[in-house]
Amino acid sequence: MPYINLATTEKLSDETKKTLKEEFGKAITLIPGKTEQWLMINLEGEKTMSLGGEFKPCAIVDIWIYGSSTAEAYENVTKKVTEILEKYLDLSRENIYVCYQERLLWGHNGSNF
Repeated sequence: MPYINLATTEKLSDETKKTLKEEFGKAITLIPGKTEQWLMINLEGEKTMSLGGEFKPCAIVDIWIYGSSTAEAYENVTKKVTEILEKYLDLSRENIYVCYQERLLWGHNGSNF
């Protein structure tokens, strides 16, 4: 039950959205037991964002998972997500935040896991 939320200052064309969806789908598999089959993604572009007291091109990626994982898995996902945003949004890595939330309860299809 992973969820990825991207908020960025950059414009997201339909083609870029499709590419990000595909790339995030691959990246989530770096967390053991997580698959694209259960992945929900929210992509928000053209946001007004400030980083370090300045308005600049930047992004934040929130990744939620049901349960928990290892620091190594999160490190691998952070590296991959950063590479994806550098490549497809032309963002500098120092302007990208990646955050994780482990959820103990998750509801789907009318009940909780």
